[in-house]
Amino acid sequence: MSDTRKPAISVKSRSRSCLFLVCVLLLIAAFADVSISWVYRTLRWQAERTEAIAWMQSQAEFWTDLPVNQNPKLDVPAPMPLRLFGSPGLRSVCVVVTDQNQVEQKTIELKALFPEATNILVVSPGPGYEGRRAGVVNHERVRP
Repeated sequence: MSDTRKPAISVKSRSRSCLFLVCVLLLIAAFADVSISWVYRTLRWQAERTEAIAWMQSQAEFWTDLPVNQNPKLDVPAPMPLRLFGSPGLRSVCVVVTDQNQVEQKTIELKALFPEATNILVVSPGPGYEGRRAGVVNHERVRP
């Protein structure tokens, strides 16, 4: 009679296959981590842009007496990662800040949020400006 038993897998071969499996699982986990963090950063960027657009629209309604068109122009494509999630792009941005010291900081912030915008204008009405909106605080009229 012949021996029909299969030869046992060697310990060395088994440890190599386990090591290969661990490496494959680590690669899959690393790929998933990079993918999830990219999606998270893109969605966070989109949320910050949406919040900034809403802020710009509220500013345009508040500073109606200034001779500057402050409504954001949503007519260009957004950067590719944001386009995948349906975010609109801005051609031009114009905002008014109350403090002259905030102009440079706000310009840098808007350039980071809207890299596709060709015109970014941040203006300050100047010290002591009262305008037609005197007596208005936080977009609500102060009652005497």
